[in-house]
Amino acid sequence: MKPIKKSAYYEPVTQKKCVNISGLTDEVFFDNNNPFKMIKSIYVGNLPFGISTEGVQKLFEPFGEVYSVKLIYDRVTGRPRGFAFVEMDDVNLPPAIDSLNGSDCEGRNIVVNEAKEARRQEARP
Repeated sequence: MKPIKKSAYYEPVTQKKCVNISGLTDEVFFDNNNPFKMIKSIYVGNLPFGISTEGVQKLFEPFGEVYSVKLIYDRVTGRPRGFAFVEMDDVNLPPAIDSLNGSDCEGRNIVVNEAKEARRQEARP
């Protein structure tokens, strides 16, 4: 089965969530004030386990507005797993990635990349 091609044209449905012209939901978001500014997600790995969402936000604020920070926690222990996802304007994305990738954060070299689309797992028999 061929993967569905995603259209480059989007029309707003709710405040931030959008669908492409064919009606399929995409993980592309727009800024409410500027519908042509896309918001993309950044993967931040090898974070110190004691860092908070505010700490991650402060790392990225010099490069532009941070729309959200999602610090990932372990379901069993409730402790941070050492990575997060940051949503920023796509214009500010390359400078933030270039500057922060490999930089020191509380004694650890963090990994910063553009987030990849989540892989969908097939249902188990």
